[in-house]
Amino acid sequence: MMSEQPLISVIVPVYNVEKYLRPCVESILEQTYKNIEVILVNDGSTDKSKAICLELAEKDKRISYYEKANSGLSDTRNVGLEKVTGDYILFVDSDDLLSFNAIESLYKLCKKYNADIAVESICHFTDGKEPDFKGSTKDKLLNREEAICDFLYQKEISTSACGKLYSASILSGIRFKPGILYEDNLFLSDVFECVDKVPYSKQECYGYRHRSESITTKDFSERDLDIIDIGKELVQRYENQSRVLELAVHAYQSTNCMRIYLTANRCERYKDVIAYCRQYMNQYKVEILTNPKVRIELKIGLMILPLPRTIVVKIRRLIKRWKT
Repeated sequence: MMSEQPLISVIVPVYNVEKYLRPCVESILEQTYKNIEVILVNDGSTDKSKAICLELAEKDKRISYYEKANSGLSDTRNVGLEKVTGDYILFVDSDDLLSFNAIESLYKLCKKYNADIAVESICHFTDGKEPDFKGSTKDKLLNREEAICDFLYQKEISTSACGKLYSASILSGIRFKPGILYEDNLFLSDVFECVDKVPYSKQECYGYRHRSESITTKDFSERDLDIIDIGKELVQRYENQSRVLELAVHAYQSTNCMRIYLTANRCERYKDVIAYCRQYMNQYKVEILTNPKVRIELKIGLMILPLPRTIVVKIRRLIKRWKT
């Protein structure tokens, strides 16, 4: 039976995750879909992650282990992409978890629609809790433009590279841009540029752990400004393709600007980027407020933006983007 299934490669970048690594890999090995290879790439961990990787690889021959000097998530995933031998590829971050049938359900979604990518929902959970994966039989097929818009509006298709199954052929010429944060945004845009259809299911297959020390939940740092440059690149990519995509990318960049405007330190170093964010949001404020596809959180932020920044920040914190 296993030989009849295509091989699916699971890339797991590893960096100082000794607390989470074992349950993450076990959730992959215990999948209902068995014909997998697990590519563990150690990005110069200084804790016990290497020892755990070697122990797991010794116990299950489906695991391959590689290590490299620390250079960040993008480089680490790219190393994994060079090592895969499967027909399909899945990314799993080493502090997250898969539902027991995640790979099987994603593969079936690909086959059902004869697609090069399949997308399912993400289950968000906080550190110390377990993900409560919700099952669903509802799926739909999006065309390229619909998928890009959904991603840019940050609706159902998450901006994470995880929770998605890709054909190896579609990723043959696509890599993550090294040295930046939010690299998944550019990666997914590159992927959607290469497909004509994207099946999506509401079934939750991927458990995304939110922990206080994560790069996605930490306080502002200068590297957070990468999201503005990424937004500028996507604006240039989509603004002249169609009015539909233009509206979506304006909302996407306004969301980025709102984030930086509210979190960046008020010092001379960030004066220009803060001014850019304010100008951009004002420029497209009316367009966004009248666009029914824009998330209510962004609209509220724009409406209260004339208030003092400290008050806007307090109100924004009351609006949760995900629930546990």
